[in-house]
Amino acid sequence: MHPHLFVVNDHPKNPFPGVGTVYIYIQDTHVEVMEKLFDWAGKQQLPGLTAEQARLAGYVKMKPGDSVFARDMWGSGQPVDDVIQAYYKIRKELIDAIIDSCDELLGPKELRTADKAVKVSDFE
Repeated sequence: MHPHLFVVNDHPKNPFPGVGTVYIYIQDTHVEVMEKLFDWAGKQQLPGLTAEQARLAGYVKMKPGDSVFARDMWGSGQPVDDVIQAYYKIRKELIDAIIDSCDELLGPKELRTADKAVKVSDFE
């Protein structure tokens, strides 16, 4: 009954752009379905489970910078209409350090593309 999570590269509503993992799940928002989900969730016994038991039960251990969004099964399907459900807060200094490291490794943003890197010469 738990929702299936999809991992995406990023999300326009991500509170930590470019950091962490973004999960999305599709939610059927019909009242009957939501009531069943509410009842199911209320019966879950996560406290007391080992990490392995929780993983096998379908739970995801969030890390700093991770976020979870719900997408209405009957909605527009557009990310802008997704609703954030959870996020794992990360210190601003750490976010800045991660982004600075990425910028240093990847070079100027204006020169980046989604294409695979191509070796131009042995000296670049």
